[in-house]
Amino acid sequence: MEKDPDADFKAAFWEAQTLKITERDRAALAAFQSCDSIRPDQAMVLSELARLSHELKDPSAAMDYAQRSLVAEGVRDWHWEEAARIHYELNLLEPTAHILERYLLQTIPKAGTFEMLAAVYMEMSDWPSAVRTLDSLEKKTGITEEIAEQKKQLYLEMGELEKAIEQLDRLIRAYPADLRYRLEKAEMYAANDRLEEARVLWEDVLKRYPEQPVANLRLARYFQAQGAYDKSYSRLKVAMASEELDIDDKVAVLLNMYIHSEGDSALTAATFELAELTVRSAPMDAKSWSVKGDLHMRDDQFVEAYECFSKAVELPNGNKYEIWEQILLLSGQQAEWSRLEGDAKKAADRFPAEPFPLFMLGMGQMQLNAPKNAIDSWEEALDLSYGKRFIREQIFTNLGQAYHELGDHGRSDRAFENALKLDPDNALSLNNYAYFLAERAENLSKALEMTIRSNKIDPDNPTYLDTWAWVHYQNAQYQEALEKQERAMELSKYPSADLFDHYGDILFQLEKTEQAVKNWKRALELGAEDPEKIREKIEQNELEK
Repeated sequence: MEKDPDADFKAAFWEAQTLKITERDRAALAAFQSCDSIRPDQAMVLSELARLSHELKDPSAAMDYAQRSLVAEGVRDWHWEEAARIHYELNLLEPTAHILERYLLQTIPKAGTFEMLAAVYMEMSDWPSAVRTLDSLEKKTGITEEIAEQKKQLYLEMGELEKAIEQLDRLIRAYPADLRYRLEKAEMYAANDRLEEARVLWEDVLKRYPEQPVANLRLARYFQAQGAYDKSYSRLKVAMASEELDIDDKVAVLLNMYIHSEGDSALTAATFELAELTVRSAPMDAKSWSVKGDLHMRDDQFVEAYECFSKAVELPNGNKYEIWEQILLLSGQQAEWSRLEGDAKKAADRFPAEPFPLFMLGMGQMQLNAPKNAIDSWEEALDLSYGKRFIREQIFTNLGQAYHELGDHGRSDRAFENALKLDPDNALSLNNYAYFLAERAENLSKALEMTIRSNKIDPDNPTYLDTWAWVHYQNAQYQEALEKQERAMELSKYPSADLFDHYGDILFQLEKTEQAVKNWKRALELGAEDPEKIREKIEQNELEK
């Protein structure tokens, strides 16, 4: 019985389609190849062979089958599109463009084909061909924002500014109520040093829309460049008060004024006025509060800065670690220890991988007379601070003080040793370690070595000189102690209770009892940490008179 080629083809094609649907690509490829051998030059078979060869990473076969499919029997739109897709994915841009150009001659053109062809020409940097293709597309669709915008960009790439401006003029005529194109045309003039033409456009916009923020902002810059500062500032205020102006534009203005207003009281006042307009117009944007906080920080207005930063971090886009750092530093700077403890706990919860909030939490707890809690916070901060030498130094130094206050001198000494391993020239660690050794009258030779070193690193520091004097005192070197203590008193603008107490003790050992009592009394007036001990010294020596 004679074979029916149609029946054989249909059976092979059905098998190939079944294998394709079940994603058995290699078997499907073989089945479609059988179809091709039974009935060559069928577009639907060749297109499938091209697709499968491409997916199976055989580019040579994929291209061959794709090209054959375009001249085969029964070619359809999707066969052209598949051939173009395969060549494009193989990064064969010129053949892709050639296929699409041929396709446009074979069928009723579709907008999507023009768009794809234009995109290919753009990727090839063939700007004239891309413009020609978009012109053809525009004849089919009429003027659209997308096409005109693409043509504008292409003309700019080609260095044809007037043709780019012409595209904006077409959009202005097509969409007269849309200000974007007038503003963009003005920007294009300004970018090409045609400022007077830009000014005319900005003023034209403001005749109809006096509060339009972008036109006001650009005119403010124009007038500033002309030296017309009053005109510039009046435009700037309108722009900054607008809810429509992007917050990043407002922040850019404020940061520029932040830089140029330092030391200029009039410009500083204007900057703060604009910052206030910004927070009023964008009260729910953290950036407005953050930049206002930066302005207050620069001018040492720490209470106002804290308020601004605190508002910023509670807003949706304000939970930034850098802002929390400022909040914690401000609380510490203002000696608001309870507030610092609360803020640091919040920051530690929000940024659990950062050691600094825990470090500042410990600082607050220490000042609130909770050294055990401070130690817990600092030990946790240590676990998070590997590789961060500077903060580890600070943690170890503060642990040394906390353990000293608890009477755990072994741990205190080890903490200071760890701090000095990280930085042997850390003047604060050297000073505090020396002072605590002197307080205990232990290892005074080491204490003397460290206090000399700290004073060499940071000379004329009253606190460090006081430690040096105290080490001499504990060594019964009272004359040397007096010299250092008097220098500390001389350099200190507001001597502390500790300085007066130590001064009194040194004077007493030098048999200058009356002067000693005067200094002890001054220590009491300043709120000495151990007033009973000082009263006892005063009473004992006044009775002996």
